[in-house]
Amino acid sequence: QRSRDREHVPPLHILGPEEDIERIVNLTTQFIQIEKLKGGFAHPELHPLAAGAEFETAEFRIDTIRSIHPVPGLVYRFTDKETSKSVAFTGDTAYHPPIIELARDSDLLIHEASHGPNRPSDTTWGHAGSPDAAEIAKAAKVKRLALIHCAEDGQEAAVDAAREIFENTFWPEDGETVTL
Repeated sequence: QRSRDREHVPPLHILGPEEDIERIVNLTTQFIQIEKLKGGFAHPELHPLAAGAEFETAEFRIDTIRSIHPVPGLVYRFTDKETSKSVAFTGDTAYHPPIIELARDSDLLIHEASHGPNRPSDTTWGHAGSPDAAEIAKAAKVKRLALIHCAEDGQEAAVDAAREIFENTFWPEDGETVTL
């Protein structure tokens, strides 16, 4: 029964760094015990990407560059082919000037700010502060900057520090929908 149900569910396309995507998806499906789920479930279809790779569907175009982090990571730009609206997403990364070109004129840049309102003096751990994110947003001329990945008690200070550089900065609320 389960395999018959699965035949009618479209695949779940998972894109990620070519170095780790298969291992991470295998560990995840083992952890959630996907074979025990009742009813149909989406079978993962993996799309390993190298930095600089592009991926397209009928609806979206995805462009990538590498992130600056101890483990392999990518920075993504998702562009809706119908509306041309775009979102750039950094994931974990230290300040990385190539993000400026990738994010150029995006409707939204989602950038990590692990160091809160501070600029890290050591980028070994591959994380940025909100001033770094704001500098990228300003140089890329994005419309809005959403900060993520910061301790809860530092979020307000992170937004305030970023707004000194790039005014249209916010911290998304849990469950918030951002319309472009």
